[in-house]
Amino acid sequence: MLRATNRDCLRDNGSVLYLHASPQMLWHRVRHNRHRPLLNTPDPLARLQDLYTQRDALYREVADWIIESDREQVARFAANLEDQLRKALGA
Repeated sequence: MLRATNRDCLRDNGSVLYLHASPQMLWHRVRHNRHRPLLNTPDPLARLQDLYTQRDALYREVADWIIESDREQVARFAANLEDQLRKALGA
């Protein structure tokens, strides 16, 4: 996402769905995962906040759809996602 050429490639080769979540929610989801090299720091939440600050606007720039994924249960989230995609595609 940091390179303009990568964002152009995303834009030019399909639809982009940004599953947005706050840094706090992301931390809650990944806090026990030890296979996240970017978060292998003394303060992983601060690192997530920094990454969010760097990348959120870039994801929004290329996104065809932005779906909030912070608090919904999986089934409700999937139904919401399906509904929004159907509306966007005119189905």
